Amino acid sequence: MKIAGHMDSVPDIIHKIKRFKKEIEQMDLKVRRFISDRTQYPRPFPEDLVDRIRSFENQMHRYLKGFRNTEIELWLDNLMYSLLVNDRIWKRLLEDNTDDPKRKEVQKGSQKQSSVAPIIEKAYEFSIRQWRQRGISDTESRQDFSRRIVSQYQNARKNIGPDEKIALSYHLNDHSVHIKIKKRS
Repeated sequence: MKIAGHMDSVPDIIHKIKRFKKEIEQMDLKVRRFISDRTQYPRPFPEDLVDRIRSFENQMHRYLKGFRNTEIELWLDNLMYSLLVNDRIWKRLLEDNTDDPKRKEVQKGSQKQSSVAPIIEKAYEFSIRQWRQRGISDTESRQDFSRRIVSQYQNARKNIGPDEKIALSYHLNDHSVHIKIKKRS
């Protein structure tokens, strides 16, 4: 096979396909790291990798034209399937804005969930301070607390009026923190 100016054997071609497969896995790791912490990790650009692999695929189809090598075809099909799946995932993860209303709804939902997390942390820290001031050991695990507070917060968000705000309150009878709606002052 003549690729990049020299003859390649079937094992060499399969080795190249395996290298591309490894590059896909590495790029996927880079994309996921970037998504997890955009400040610490640089934005990856998988488009270059996608272009190189598609170019390689075109070379392979030109080479295989008229021949039937099922081993290479299987490896190449596997590579292209992996590229297709990962390319779609990467585009969705790295996409910032889109005009698609369904996508905007998904983004709004994820923003709501991420906006709840700091509130949960504040509420949990508030409850720990209250428990310590009163000499009480933690009465709820963080996970149980989060479940309870998230549902209370979501209910409060649905029922809040224009002249109201969401506040934390500490109940002395059961030593727990609750979210409530109160008038703005």
